[in-house]
Amino acid sequence: MTGTPLLQVTKPAETGDGGLTLSALMHDEMFFLPAFLDHYRALGVTHFALLDDASTDGSRDYAAAQPDVTLLESPHRYGDMLPGPDGRQEKAKMLWRRELLARWGSDRWTLHLDLDEFVDLPDGLDLPALSERLEAGGHDTAYGAMVDLYPEKLNDLNEMEGDLRSLLDWPWFFDAVPHVVPQPFGPPVEVYGGTRGRLTLQYALPHKPIPIGRRLTGLIWGNTAPYLHRLRKAVLLKWSPKRTMRNEHTIRPARTARMILPIRHYKFTPALSAKIDFALASGAYAKNSGQYKVFDDLLDVISEQGGSFLGEMSRPYTGFEGFKAAGIARGF
Repeated sequence: MTGTPLLQVTKPAETGDGGLTLSALMHDEMFFLPAFLDHYRALGVTHFALLDDASTDGSRDYAAAQPDVTLLESPHRYGDMLPGPDGRQEKAKMLWRRELLARWGSDRWTLHLDLDEFVDLPDGLDLPALSERLEAGGHDTAYGAMVDLYPEKLNDLNEMEGDLRSLLDWPWFFDAVPHVVPQPFGPPVEVYGGTRGRLTLQYALPHKPIPIGRRLTGLIWGNTAPYLHRLRKAVLLKWSPKRTMRNEHTIRPARTARMILPIRHYKFTPALSAKIDFALASGAYAKNSGQYKVFDDLLDVISEQGGSFLGEMSRPYTGFEGFKAAGIARGF
């Protein structure tokens, strides 16, 4: 094995390391992994740097068998608290992400994603070509809008068979309203609370008061919903030692493109139950995995009421053009 005390390479890639690299963390991601690799290979990614956090579902062996994957591991776990660069304690996941970016994204374009996140692009445009366009415009960062995809009914999750690769043609829906809008300077602004926020209101679950700033944004965009999780994410970027990652979603300083990449976010899938169990048991996610407690409560209420995931703004997922028509994909 090679690497640092934080990350060790257990299997180097045989091909593609000199091209566009995508880095990600994984823990029991076999449901997503084959479809994820297929998708990004088709968009021009030539190399994947995957940090495995003690997977036991076969995803580690599957990744290790791929010639374009560098597989890494760590002596620490996702939620372990460790000293950060400034001496303050932070979770291992943040240190892992920074080190992956420093190794494969220093002064070159790289992708920073999770395995349930699928960027859509217009027909005829791939990620290397998009990187060249951003470079020519003097940018070093492009943000995406994380758009939850969901089936019509909760019971659909029980009827789905196989992994995501076999379910990509399932009738998925999304909330067809703008989620994130670019600004002249700085990161884009979130103008919607997301599907989970909408469902929280729809099923009258308790939530914290909607902040005044989000209420004002709602007056402009008409989509006020509780803030439960980040919808913007810096996904395509060039790293440098001068940059900081405040959280998994925001990187500063940035010469941000006035563009929003639509990201299919597959949260409402058969894999959700296992993810909730892991998150609640480990407390490894943001705010002691608070968003997964919301998930758990939400699914219980929908089940009790025999309800649906659909709302007034729900539309069938049809691809990039559907996201563009909804005002989600911007700047293309």
